[in-house]
Amino acid sequence: MKAFIAILALLLFVGTSTSLANPIRIAVIDTGINLSLINKISLCKSGHRDFTNTGIRDTHGHGTHVSGLIEQYANTNKDSYCQVILKYYSGSANDKSSRYNNQKNTNQALRWAITIGVNVINYSSGGFNYDIEEASLIKMALDNHIVVVVAAGNYGYELGIDKQYARYYPAMYDTRIIVVGNLDKSNHAHPTSNYGVIVNRWEVGTDVFSYCHKSISKSCCMTGTSQATAIASGKIIDYLLNNHSLSTINVRYRGGNYETKNKRFIFKNLSKEK
Repeated sequence: MKAFIAILALLLFVGTSTSLANPIRIAVIDTGINLSLINKISLCKSGHRDFTNTGIRDTHGHGTHVSGLIEQYANTNKDSYCQVILKYYSGSANDKSSRYNNQKNTNQALRWAITIGVNVINYSSGGFNYDIEEASLIKMALDNHIVVVVAAGNYGYELGIDKQYARYYPAMYDTRIIVVGNLDKSNHAHPTSNYGVIVNRWEVGTDVFSYCHKSISKSCCMTGTSQATAIASGKIIDYLLNNHSLSTINVRYRGGNYETKNKRFIFKNLSKEK
């Protein structure tokens, strides 16, 4: 009965606030979460939503892995921050959602995150299609002082606004977005990571371990800008909790100095925040 009540609490909503206090809230727009982690990950008492009509439980694995990484790198006590789980994609074999439905679900999740007044949005995903509603919602979030952290993408493309470069969204909707690329263990850009001037934050998201969606007794290893994005979000939460303001977050969280060589970034002064 207690477990049922705890799970039910994930689906309720009370109150809104954009304040950094009591606690900092991050919206994790992803594939849901392993419900067995209720007592292991700092989950908010309310605000969680499923936009797929499949339930908040993660049947894919991506969302659980991302939430676990945010928890690892937030480096704080469970009363200081919490995650709001917003499920936009199930990824199951029975999921017949089209790209349109996934976009619709994403937009609903973004709108909900803004409505409940989270402090940070983690969106470890993206694509090549511009969506006017999504662009508007991202701008609305940023205008409301929400820190938006998104993945650069795993295609190995150079991103830019000129015709010779690839475009990737939501990374390229607004220059205030924190766009995260994936470094390998040697602090080089991973060959699959998108790169370019659009990418303004880099983290080692290669072969990183986090929670699994099928079992909490095992760790799962994944690689990608999704993982790098989650790590960046965790560090941002830790940064905000150390008496820093939202107004300085975009200045603080930028990539180090680098040079381009064979489409790989070699960092000279990799950021040492954490």
